[in-house]
Amino acid sequence: MRVLVDTNIFLNVAREEREFLDGSEELLKRIRREEIEGLASCIVLIEIKWALYEKGEFAKADKAVSLIEELVEIAPVDKETAKEAIEIKIRKRLELLDSIHVATAILQEAILVTRDIDIRKRCEDIVTIRTPEEILEEKK
Repeated sequence: MRVLVDTNIFLNVAREEREFLDGSEELLKRIRREEIEGLASCIVLIEIKWALYEKGEFAKADKAVSLIEELVEIAPVDKETAKEAIEIKIRKRLELLDSIHVATAILQEAILVTRDIDIRKRCEDIVTIRTPEEILEEKK
């Protein structure tokens, strides 16, 4: 199983968000053990650092970026991804960075793992979208 992990999953763990921590942490553990093939758009590195820096969590930001780079393959935003992302942004009325995640998942033939309900609602007809808990359930 090949999954593209959205920023919010990494943030669940970095921020130790009680409601989502168990599922997100278990997914990342299974990726680390190579039971699941993990990918992330390079956009995740920007978003995670920015989200944590905004909260003044500078050390956490650097640690999170390093951890992400160790855990998953980082997919670049190349010309093909950029073209697909802008088409998705326009067609699905998504935020630009979200459209890059969706385009990357499509082009990498991966399941997009996110907790973003808006992305799921707008894009489930063009890409497979699951939460960490749904992935873990499917892997049983």
